[in-house]
Amino acid sequence: MKVEVVSRATLLDVVGENYTVVMVSAISDTSKVYDGLNVVNAGKNLLGANETYVWVGSKAANKVALNDTTTLNFTYYSHRDPQPGEKSLGVSLKIVGFVELDDKAYSITTGIMETPAIMVVVPEQKPAVFYGDLLLIASWEKTFARILDSIPEDASVMISTQILAYINRDKLINPWDIPSSMDAIAGITRQVSNAVAHLDMYANNNLGTVLMIYQFTSAAMRFAFIIAAIPVFFVAWYVGTTVSEVSYNLHRREIGLLLTKGFSNSQIFRLFLSESIMIGILGGLAGVGLGFLLGPLFVGKNMGLEQITPVLSTEVIVITMIFGLALTLLSTFRPSRRAAKLPVVEALREYTYIEEVKPHKQRLPWIAFSLGLYKIVMFLLGISSLQSIFRQPPFTNIFLLILLGIWIIIDIALIYIGPLLFFWGFTKIFIRDSMKFQELVARAAKFLGDLGTLATKNVQRNPVRAASMEVREGEMVSIIGQSGSGKTTLLNIIGGLDQATGGYVQVGDTVVTALNPFQLVEYRRKTVGHIFQTLNLIPTLTAAENVELPMIALGVPRSMRIQRVKELLEIVGLTERANHKPDELSGGEQQRVAIAAALANDPPLILADEPTGELDTANAKIVVNYLSKVNKELGKTIIMVTHDPSVARAADRILRIEDGVIKMALTPSEVIAEERAVSYIDQTRARIAEIDRQLAQLDEDFKADRISGDEYVAKRQSLKQVKESLREELHRMGIVS
Repeated sequence: MKVEVVSRATLLDVVGENYTVVMVSAISDTSKVYDGLNVVNAGKNLLGANETYVWVGSKAANKVALNDTTTLNFTYYSHRDPQPGEKSLGVSLKIVGFVELDDKAYSITTGIMETPAIMVVVPEQKPAVFYGDLLLIASWEKTFARILDSIPEDASVMISTQILAYINRDKLINPWDIPSSMDAIAGITRQVSNAVAHLDMYANNNLGTVLMIYQFTSAAMRFAFIIAAIPVFFVAWYVGTTVSEVSYNLHRREIGLLLTKGFSNSQIFRLFLSESIMIGILGGLAGVGLGFLLGPLFVGKNMGLEQITPVLSTEVIVITMIFGLALTLLSTFRPSRRAAKLPVVEALREYTYIEEVKPHKQRLPWIAFSLGLYKIVMFLLGISSLQSIFRQPPFTNIFLLILLGIWIIIDIALIYIGPLLFFWGFTKIFIRDSMKFQELVARAAKFLGDLGTLATKNVQRNPVRAASMEVREGEMVSIIGQSGSGKTTLLNIIGGLDQATGGYVQVGDTVVTALNPFQLVEYRRKTVGHIFQTLNLIPTLTAAENVELPMIALGVPRSMRIQRVKELLEIVGLTERANHKPDELSGGEQQRVAIAAALANDPPLILADEPTGELDTANAKIVVNYLSKVNKELGKTIIMVTHDPSVARAADRILRIEDGVIKMALTPSEVIAEERAVSYIDQTRARIAEIDRQLAQLDEDFKADRISGDEYVAKRQSLKQVKESLREELHRMGIVS
């Protein structure tokens, strides 16, 4: 702890021809004042006896000159002298320099300990004002001590003396715990007061007020920050949640694929959370980097500190990372949980965005976006509100004045909600138009054929009313029937993807319809392998990684997985394509990878739903041959749904299903070889025409307010999806309609 003595006296003296208020401040030769004192005009660097400095900021500094001598009269009242009364002690001081003082030196010299503003920094402004005319600085040991010794002890004199004790602030003051810091300083103050009480002295805590102001100011700043941050946080959470919802919905088919490969809901949920944590960490790092780069620009521009050096403390980095991670998890937790809990059949359908039908609901996002954009542009132009522009309206028309007044009120409200409206409108428009963009990409992909197969239909389920069938172990069975007859629903029930409302399904010794959700996961992992018409593979994974997925779900060790992947790719003739992603494979190769993936955990049953539906004749034949190979050589039971009679004939038996009921069982020789049966094409066209009539009737019902908007949207979307499914089936058969 460092200690120094400062004495001060305020006198009235004549400088030049005017009376001048002079303050004499006597400082120790080791005073901290010298750390912030700068001698100008070639003055002396150290004070001697009867020498003084003049502060250049004094009002009367220009009335004196270097080497001038000024005489000061110290008046005191003596009680002991033979003639008690007012006495005077004259002291002559030689001016040996003019000095500049920084804030700390100024405060010690003048004794003005007022706290500078914390929230607003004004360069070159002193923390308090010196109201005297002339500030002189002298040496306490060499000059002022003799003055004090010359004055009787019982005399009344206008001289104040302070003993300044400098504590270790870094040790005692914790900026994150101001109350404890104030208690520690108060404790030291009490100790010093007790120690000097017998000398008729007391200790004054100059830090208490500073810490109290700091505490209130920091609390006010935190409150202001929280108020300003709440809309930003809400917008960030809302945008993050909405984008997560859309993202998971756009990838729900992939979620469904993972579920069919044996992944449990908890595994998928943990997968999503892991991705969220990675995104949160990357977002936090991006925030730290942007803060490091942009922070000095904003601070320098607004605070006049252009030369500030960017410094990021460990606490700031840690808090930023935690905040980014927390915001990411808050935004993705519920959407990822809902996505992980999707029923398998629902997940396998492609997401369809239901657009608002009411015109005013379609316009709301654009109105919000426009208002928010207007306010953000105003902020960027440095205009906080219209009031600052139209202090005096440029017109006198009463109608225009009313409109201007209304708009000014709206403008004031937009100061607080404008950015929120901007992000809400942007998010709504982004979601709506992104779905249109996805639709265009899907159509372009089908037309150009070079962007892969993006399935955009939402297949309708046609309940299996009373299907009864028996398949022997090691048998290959085909199920044929027109679109919507219940073929896919039947496969989904057998595969544990959907629930039957009656009856039972038994595969081997397992009664599938009696399994609980956890047992169904094990059933899908070990007993059944699925092959679908399209999107059998995760597009971001290689062929080998897609084949490996079911084994990851089962928990197979990595070394065994790698060996098994090599064996399976060799079976389907794709060893050389192991490291290629789906978009680098032909349609036939993708289906062969799907066959390998279905065999990954060596299930006894393979379910193939239109495995050749998207393939040309040559590739369809290759895929069917591999399925036959798997059936004959590996002994796998295969149930295959197809609309193509030539593909169906590869099976041992063929079952025809109509309206959810299995009508007959045929042998391959009994199947009519004509692949494009005119009756079937006519039936499909008739169903499309009937759907068109239903759509027209639905429009009339909605216009006449016979059905609600939600009901209209749901029914219209359902009919359009069935129609699109039928049109695509005709397209696959080479029929343009």
